[in-house]
Amino acid sequence: MKAAIVKKPALYYVRLDYAQAQAEAIQSDLSSVLDLHVTLTNVEAQTSLHNLQTGNITIAGSGWFADYNDPKSFLLLMQSASPFNASKWSSEKYDSLLRQAEALRNSKERDALLVEAEQTLFSENGFCIVPLFYYTQPYCIHDEAVRNVVYLSGGEFLFSYATTGK
Repeated sequence: MKAAIVKKPALYYVRLDYAQAQAEAIQSDLSSVLDLHVTLTNVEAQTSLHNLQTGNITIAGSGWFADYNDPKSFLLLMQSASPFNASKWSSEKYDSLLRQAEALRNSKERDALLVEAEQTLFSENGFCIVPLFYYTQPYCIHDEAVRNVVYLSGGEFLFSYATTGK
């Protein structure tokens, strides 16, 4: 399948406080680093979702938080049948590797299958995913007596079980 060349693609961003600044930074980086000039289009959240679902996009921004500490939390997004696969990218090899890995539990063989799936995803005939930024949540705990703070795989801290005292 040959990709269509779009002379000046549009980057759609949602009407949120921070989204315009992000879109402008992405536009600037694409222009200065890749000499790719994009127009910015501000849309409502529903329009953005509709554009993703119907494929009415050239460049899309999206976010995902891993809800458990496993690479498949991200890799499953691009399976052919995934409702989150807005690009509609499809690879039988990729899908097969993920099915094989799903049948195994925490083994080197499983890890090797997931690595191969990732390599397939990012290969020349694969799909382009570019992590542009990561969400962060800074916390400052000054007192060394604070104990039992749980760090979650998504980058959050859980203070429900925290205790203080020596």
